Amino acid sequence: MAKIVAGDTYYNLDGQLLEIKRQLRQPNGYPYDPEDLSVGLQKLIEGKFEKSVEVVEVSQQTPQQPLILTSTSPTFSEWLKTREEMHKFLTGETVILRDMYEEMNDELLARTD
Repeated sequence: MAKIVAGDTYYNLDGQLLEIKRQLRQPNGYPYDPEDLSVGLQKLIEGKFEKSVEVVEVSQQTPQQPLILTSTSPTFSEWLKTREEMHKFLTGETVILRDMYEEMNDELLARTD
């Protein structure tokens, strides 16, 4: 079914065609291969439009185990480990929270309050 081209669409398309003509008439010559232009224009005349396709690379990663954040851990040590896993899940960075504080001893890590 034919479509009527009018308004801004007409002027935009006409401007693009004029740009091709302007480039063909440059004193230093056309900057691209004129044979490629001829082939491309013929395809356009025949309504053969190439759709651009975006290529997205997908890397194979092992699926992450889901984090369970609905309950607190029984000990402070396990609570810290859960927070380390959450940080890695959210940022991709590995942190060891126990190493950030000097006062972490076994008694503190075993606490349940």
